[in-house]
Amino acid sequence: MGAELYQSSGAARAVFDEADAALGFSISRICFDGPEGELTATENAQPALVTVELAMLAALVERGALDEGLSSVSCVAGHSLGEYAALSAAGCVSAPDAVRLVRLRGRLMAEAGAAVRGGMAAVLGLDRGVIEGLCDEHRGGGVLQVANLNCPGQVVISGDVDCLDAVEGPLTQAGAKRVVRLAVSGAFHSARMEPVREGLGEALAEAALSDPRIPVYANVSARPVASSDEVRGALVAQVASPVLWEDTLRGMIASGVGRFVEVGPGRVLSGLLRRTDKSVVVEAAEDLLAA
Repeated sequence: MGAELYQSSGAARAVFDEADAALGFSISRICFDGPEGELTATENAQPALVTVELAMLAALVERGALDEGLSSVSCVAGHSLGEYAALSAAGCVSAPDAVRLVRLRGRLMAEAGAAVRGGMAAVLGLDRGVIEGLCDEHRGGGVLQVANLNCPGQVVISGDVDCLDAVEGPLTQAGAKRVVRLAVSGAFHSARMEPVREGLGEALAEAALSDPRIPVYANVSARPVASSDEVRGALVAQVASPVLWEDTLRGMIASGVGRFVEVGPGRVLSGLLRRTDKSVVVEAAEDLLAA
């Protein structure tokens, strides 16, 4: 992941080198060479993804693929850990601090995930209100809740494994086209991540954050955050709260955004946007860099 970008862009190479120095080990090597098990470990996957996202952004600016560079960007948003890359793009947090923060975030989330056996599942083709009701009905004394509101017809739920087992049949009976378990190591964006908030909050309190130079839509509110204090609060809340991604996209569109660029490996967010509103222009950084 990112090896070709490292070779082809001096600006991207600088981001990778900066991330390695900030973390004190070579996240670049893990990105480029794996092994897969090491790369997908939560404490490595999070800084690896943010590093690649910021390297892609640097390459886009270097190659003039964003018209007038970042000055042409009216707002930014990132899905879950991608919010840290979005905040860095907005000048709120430096790239080294961003990768250090998500490295800690990943470690704390992995520890919380190991404490209680949890997971996540994507529910396709069912209204969010029905899903929320079934989660309430089948959580018992455990944790089961909506974690990601991604786009119309795609909602991710999170919670204890036995609760996920209990609700899968009722979701299908209620009309879900599919219920797909995700390859994650914990019940992310649920109450099981509450223990993460203290350690992450302490790190964010010490981090040098600036007020965003351009609006950053927060996952927890689907509205822009304007100050560094708001950013800290939103990031602490985010780990144990739903990602309001569909609402975020609709808010950005309502503000006048008509062109979106997905900055990161793959095109998952582009697909979510197209299912939310087909009228906007969606481009992937991978395509812009290959042109």
